[in-house]
Amino acid sequence: MSERSPAPSGARTSRLAGWIAGRRTKWAVLALWIVLLAALGPLAGKLGEVEQNDASSWLPGGAESTRVVESQERFRAEEPMLAVVVYERPSGITAADRTAVTADMTAFKALPGAETVQGPIPSEDGRALQVLVPLTGEDTLVDAVDEARDLAQRGPPGLEGHVT
Repeated sequence: MSERSPAPSGARTSRLAGWIAGRRTKWAVLALWIVLLAALGPLAGKLGEVEQNDASSWLPGGAESTRVVESQERFRAEEPMLAVVVYERPSGITAADRTAVTADMTAFKALPGAETVQGPIPSEDGRALQVLVPLTGEDTLVDAVDEARDLAQRGPPGLEGHVT
C-alpha cells in the first residue's frame, strides 16, 4: 500500500489563494458585504439614542467632578422661551390700540406656561407696540404660541399683530 505524501504547503496556499481570489468568490464576497450593509445599516442610526456624551459619563463615578455635575442638575431650572408679540399700525398707534393690547396682555397671562408678561413697549416712531411673553413647558409651547397668534390678530381694524 502506497501512501500519498501530502501536498507541499506552498501548493495548498496557492490553491487557497486562487479560490479566494477566484472569479466567483470575489462576487460572492461583494454580495455578502452588500447583504450585511443592508441588514445592519439601519442599526447605525440608532447609535445616537444610546450614547452618552454628557460630562459625567467621561468621569469616574466617585470623582468630585462627577458629584458636582450631578448636583448641578438639581439647580437647573427650565428656561422659558420668549414669545415676542408686535402690534403695528402704519399710521401710528391709537388709544384704542393701546386698550386692545392691554386686554391681550391679560389674555397672554392665561396662556399655558405663561410667566410675567412685559409691555407694552412702544417703538420710537410710535407705529408699533411690543409685548414679551415668557413661556415654559415644551409640551404646551406650540399651543401657547398659536393661541397668542390668534389673540394678536383679533385687534381693531388696521392694527396688525405678529408673534415670533
